[in-house]
Amino acid sequence: MLIHFLLSLLATPGLASETAVIESPYLQSLHTVRVSEHRSEVPPNDLSAVSFHLSGERIYLEVERRRGTFHHNYRSTFVSSNGSTSGGIHSLEIYHGTGDNWAVLTRISPGVFVGAFSWKGKDYHMDPSFIINGSMTDDTVVYPVEDLIQSSTPSNLTYAPVLEEAPSPLSILLRLARKRRQTVSAVKSRCSLEVVADHYFFTMVGHKNQAISTRYIAGLIERVNAIFIKIDWGEDNDGMPLTNMGLSIKHILVHEIPTNEANHYNSHSSTFLQHNKETPWDVPNLLQSFTRVNSGRNRNRYCLRLLLTARPVNTSVRGMAYVANLSKSGGICADIQPAGLQYNTLVVNVFDGTASRLLVTREVDLIISHEMGHAWGANHDEDYSKEDCKPSFRDGGLFIMHAHTLSGYDENNSKFSNCSRTAIREILSDRRDNCFEAERVSSCGNGLVEEGEECDEGGRFHDGSNHCCTHECTLIPKAKCSPLNDPCCSPTCDYHVKGYECQQMSIAHCTNISRCTGTSAKCPAPGPVVDGTSCVEGGSCLNGRCISYCERLGKKNCMCEKEHESCLRCCSSSTDSGESLCVPVEGAPILPDGFKCIIGRCHNSTCIRDNNDIVSQFFGQLSDRSSWWALISSNLVALLIIVSLCVYLPIACCITTRDNDMPVSKLPETKQRQTTAVYTPMQMNNQVVFSQ
Repeated sequence: MLIHFLLSLLATPGLASETAVIESPYLQSLHTVRVSEHRSEVPPNDLSAVSFHLSGERIYLEVERRRGTFHHNYRSTFVSSNGSTSGGIHSLEIYHGTGDNWAVLTRISPGVFVGAFSWKGKDYHMDPSFIINGSMTDDTVVYPVEDLIQSSTPSNLTYAPVLEEAPSPLSILLRLARKRRQTVSAVKSRCSLEVVADHYFFTMVGHKNQAISTRYIAGLIERVNAIFIKIDWGEDNDGMPLTNMGLSIKHILVHEIPTNEANHYNSHSSTFLQHNKETPWDVPNLLQSFTRVNSGRNRNRYCLRLLLTARPVNTSVRGMAYVANLSKSGGICADIQPAGLQYNTLVVNVFDGTASRLLVTREVDLIISHEMGHAWGANHDEDYSKEDCKPSFRDGGLFIMHAHTLSGYDENNSKFSNCSRTAIREILSDRRDNCFEAERVSSCGNGLVEEGEECDEGGRFHDGSNHCCTHECTLIPKAKCSPLNDPCCSPTCDYHVKGYECQQMSIAHCTNISRCTGTSAKCPAPGPVVDGTSCVEGGSCLNGRCISYCERLGKKNCMCEKEHESCLRCCSSSTDSGESLCVPVEGAPILPDGFKCIIGRCHNSTCIRDNNDIVSQFFGQLSDRSSWWALISSNLVALLIIVSLCVYLPIACCITTRDNDMPVSKLPETKQRQTTAVYTPMQMNNQVVFSQ
């Protein structure tokens, strides 16, 4: 009991790392569509709508171009093979819905989009086919959020243990002084980001293409920003509204090659050296390295710094961040610590190493939103006592900050609970004036293709090594495209040669290989594989689609809420009363080990709770000498109690043992007058009591 008591003193929210689990869904209903683009007849003939056919129905989305979530001094940098850097160069086209249907879309290339939209009250996501099969094509994959199905390995999201040092008195005084000098302004609504992509991300997600890499990142932050800006966080301590609070990309840094440095987050090494012991890379190690490396440069330039990786690590942890709170220095606008570190960092891995696949955008959106929530000040919803922050699926499902957040089946999965909003409101009230900024417009030369521009190679930052686009943001004569602006363009400003493989066979996608024609920047649509070919989750291909187990029964995938049923394959269907009922399917195989269930993971058809992270993170913390002072200062009361007990208990035991061994006649007189009830195991049975 004493050990449990001592551990409970140390396992405070700031010290222990808890684990949130978000299922890693495969796609249940993959719809390959050819998107038609409709442009305005008024110059510059911007895109005004997109349309495509989905399950026999024509989807028509009216859109308008937006400049996206970019800082007015935005720039992007690519670290090349010779170690030099070039200015960020890419063409970004971001569109929002203007009609009755909500939409946030990023145009990757002609006819290829990534994003999300709603249609007739139903939410859908769009992915370029390279996310599914690893190669470029001119097709887009559309799937309803409710039709996502789980993989056999859950994705774990954690917030980091307390590595930050206690704020110095000087830093606290300076922060208060800044707060007194500043006038609270509602226009300070953007948290500036530095987004860093390692060489694994550049290769696996970006296909070694600068345009694809930056477009993917831009679309990702745009969708996450859409979740944040629509939330009313309440009012700050001065009564000013905390609305339209979002994100702003200030710098994108992409590593094209590995960094030849031990323990660098961008190294190609498969192991991380700590205390002269090599361990496999994982997300906690990446966060530690990313924090250490980036704290040495660009201090206080960014509100948050995000590392995106596609490193194939054999672990289910996908994301990690430092939690912001009023007494510690992690999260948004974190102060620089005496040791020079700044804990405003978070890491997200977009590759599922256990399943050897890239995560789809819906998964990545929720993971980054969850980790951003930690960095903005929210803990897990189950850390709070309010039951309305942990509703059942009948009441909308769990919220985004719950430790067992689902992959998007339920309405609340992409929303913040009242508990999270209250916690984040306190942090925004305390910190937003320290580093949040106002929105401002941009212009030619920032690396973004905006209204009236044919291209934009980042004139103010560009080193001149590429010249398919002029500094006036127009294509040079005879240039068909730019390799820095268009994903399927060659270095000679022309199309790739005929026969270039632009899409591999994809069993999950039910598509065959496709090759370029040499006359277009587009990749021809791939043909379907043979009907009946096995695909993911016991499904089979039909006309180029993977039909899942539940879909073959005319039902939808779900997770049974009863613990003893949550490791059975469950499907949902509407009852006569119109209520959706999630029940096990008779005769269906049980879910494999490692599958996400209602409280943890499945093992031998039983749902097992996983509680290993608290203890493992605690003892991992003790092994890091650099954080001992932070550990002591953050848990001073608990440590004083432990030290006192360590001194008191041995002395008390010695005195008790001595008294028991001393004859009664030799006990001091004052002692003999007391009634003594000291029991040994033998005496306990005989009820022996020494008394006068």
